[in-house]
Amino acid sequence: ELENQGLTNDEAEPDSRDLDAFKHISEAALEACASAKTMKELEEHWRDAVMSLKKLRSKIADEDWQEWIEKLTVFRNEMLNREKQDG
Repeated sequence: ELENQGLTNDEAEPDSRDLDAFKHISEAALEACASAKTMKELEEHWRDAVMSLKKLRSKIADEDWQEWIEKLTVFRNEMLNREKQDG
């Protein structure tokens, strides 16, 4: 009966298409951020990726989401350090 109502754990599992979409968009965003020349450009790539992934957020494991955010944060911090050094 729980399966008929969609209340089993299987229903909570993310669809492989959602995971593929997350992987594709997040990897593309990481590449774009890595090649960004300015903080503004980096933040635009980040914002675009977050907006694209917004509909998938509830279907992605918190650990995967956090790992992606941490990688983006590394790029942001590196850019901040570069801009400080450049004056």
